[in-house]
Amino acid sequence: MKIRPSKLGWILPLLGIQFFVFSLAELQAQTGNTIRLRYFAGDRIKTNQNLHWTNYQVSWHGFGIGSSHVNIDETEGGYNDRIHLKYDDFSYTFGQRLNLTLGFGNLSTASEASSYQSATGYSWKAETISGTPSYFAVVGIEVFGFIDLIIGTRASQYKVRDFERSTASGTERITKFYDRSVGVIMTGLGIAF
Repeated sequence: MKIRPSKLGWILPLLGIQFFVFSLAELQAQTGNTIRLRYFAGDRIKTNQNLHWTNYQVSWHGFGIGSSHVNIDETEGGYNDRIHLKYDDFSYTFGQRLNLTLGFGNLSTASEASSYQSATGYSWKAETISGTPSYFAVVGIEVFGFIDLIIGTRASQYKVRDFERSTASGTERITKFYDRSVGVIMTGLGIAF
């Protein structure tokens, strides 16, 4: 027995519409007095670079604040570079059982970067660190009425330059400049009460 393409063609769009309507209804649900505590993280590992991004967040009535940290370890040209970026986050969460969180983070002055040369044992610190706001989107699903399962993405761009160190004869500088974008897929857990 053959199924005609026209019948199968109606089933898939119908399922898609039902899922969309269910999702929209859930996202429009009232957040009420829900307090959410969340942690989510993401990694990206390459041959010469390791990146780990962690996020901590608390929200009430949908409005959220938090803190996120990006640690980047990179080896290039005999130098081991460590970049630590810190963001102060602000967000809003739509929905209850199925929820969507949209937010951004501003780069904090507590961010820092250093470069270490193993051959000489010398270490330099970056004087200038800047970047664009970091934007993130996270989808959460409540299970058992109080646990949030979280998946989302986060991205930003940063610039690091002016590496220098103090010596007995003054200040020594090395020419290094980073102008990169970074993005990760994140997963995590939360508690809602």
